[in-house]
Amino acid sequence: MADLDRRLGALPAAPARRALSAAGRGRRRFLKGGAGLAVLAAADGLAWSRAPIWRADLRTAVGEIREQALPDGGRLWLNTDTAVDLDYNAKHRRLRLLAGEVLIETAADPCPFTVLTAAGAARPLGTRFSVRLTDTGTRVAVWSGWVALAPADAPGRGAVVAGDGGAGWERGMLIADDRPLGEFLEELARYRRGVIHCDPDVADLRLVGSFPLADTDRVLRSLPEALPVDVAFLTPWWVSVSRAG
Repeated sequence: MADLDRRLGALPAAPARRALSAAGRGRRRFLKGGAGLAVLAAADGLAWSRAPIWRADLRTAVGEIREQALPDGGRLWLNTDTAVDLDYNAKHRRLRLLAGEVLIETAADPCPFTVLTAAGAARPLGTRFSVRLTDTGTRVAVWSGWVALAPADAPGRGAVVAGDGGAGWERGMLIADDRPLGEFLEELARYRRGVIHCDPDVADLRLVGSFPLADTDRVLRSLPEALPVDVAFLTPWWVSVSRAG
C-alpha cells in the first residue's frame, strides 16, 4: 500500500484514531483524546428538508471541494454536493448547513458563531471541526478545540466534545485506515455520479491508503493492486466491485 500511495501521489495513511461519541442524556459529557465525534439525532424538521438549496449562498457540485474565506477571517471548506447559507451581523455569526458537509476553522471574534442544522446547533469554542448531514441526523467531528452541541429536540440537554486530529477530504484525499471496502466505496460514491456496487463477499476486506478524490475512476482502477478484487465499469455511471476471478 505504501507503493500504491506513492504511485497515486497520495499522503501517508493516517494513524488509527479512536472514535468518541457523545449524546446529551441529562448531563454534560466531556470527551478527550483522538478525534472527538458526536451525533445529533434528526428532529422533526420537514420545513428544513424543503429548504431552497438551489438558492443557497454557497454550493458545490458532486465531486467538487471548495475552500472559502469567511467574513470574519475564518476558513470554510465545502465537501461534495454541499449547500450553506451565511448570516453574519454585529450580533451573531451563523452558518446554516442545508446539505452535505463542511469543515470550519473559526476566527477569534467575540461575536458568537453557530452552525445550524435541522437536528440542532453546534457552537465552537475556538476550533477546527466538521459538520455533516446524514440520513438519520447530523454528525459533528472535532479536530481541535471544543464544540458545544445543542440538539433541537432537547435544547436543555447538550454536550461538549473535544478532539485532536485532521480530516483529509479538504485536501482532496480520502483516507482509509484499515477501513472495510464496502464502507470505503460508499464514501467514494459521494464524489461521483452514478452507482458503485460492492459484492457482499468483498465488502469486509480491509483497505489502507490515501486516495485522490479528484479522479475517482483512477481510485477504483487501483483497487485490484491492493485487494483481491475485480473492478468492472459496466457503464460510466455503473461500476461493480467483486472478488477477483
